Amino acid sequence: MGYQGNPGPHAMIINTSRTLAAPPDQVTIPLSLVTPLNAAPSEVAAALGQLGINGAVLSGISTFYTLGPKNLEQLAWNYNLTAPLASLNTTAAQLTAAQLALSNQNGPLSLQFSIGTLQTSPQSIPACKTSDLVNDASALAANLAAAAGMTAGPVQAMSDGTTPIAAVPAVAARLGAFVPAPVIYDPGSGITLANFFPLLPPFTAPPGATTCSLSVQFQLP
Repeated sequence: MGYQGNPGPHAMIINTSRTLAAPPDQVTIPLSLVTPLNAAPSEVAAALGQLGINGAVLSGISTFYTLGPKNLEQLAWNYNLTAPLASLNTTAAQLTAAQLALSNQNGPLSLQFSIGTLQTSPQSIPACKTSDLVNDASALAANLAAAAGMTAGPVQAMSDGTTPIAAVPAVAARLGAFVPAPVIYDPGSGITLANFFPLLPPFTAPPGATTCSLSVQFQLP
């Protein structure tokens, strides 16, 4: 408290905090467009646009192999797409339709996707209110001062800190069954995909939150 029997004025510092949480409202969707090795970035972007896939962010390019009488090497253009959780079913249906359209064309392109992690959008996280923290600190200061036979005076100084912990995709569980993606080429050719993407429900993740803290100094008699 800062009170040591010396003549006043004295001070008391109260540290208080609140954690404001919001439920997830969006989901990440990893997707890959598999192309020939000589595909140009502009061609890949055009293909995504024709499929109605907009807003996907490129996360990397990797080599994609298929197994069969002739091993086939292709490129997998890996993207992350973020969609509102409320429209997840619509987005998944659109991606599935695009996936089947490419498969039916029996061409050099194929699309794979999976359901990723639930997240809370930054704009959905509640804002910290200094007045609420001051009220918490004032109540605690009054109780502590009363226990010492004193009365807490006015606020002399304040310092605050805010720690956002919104998009921490900590995975608690994987749920659901693995479903193979459509085969790119006709099975009669003997070529099948070497690996498959899982179609799973979203990973469970903690709600987005912000921890607000405030140090308040009160005057004591």
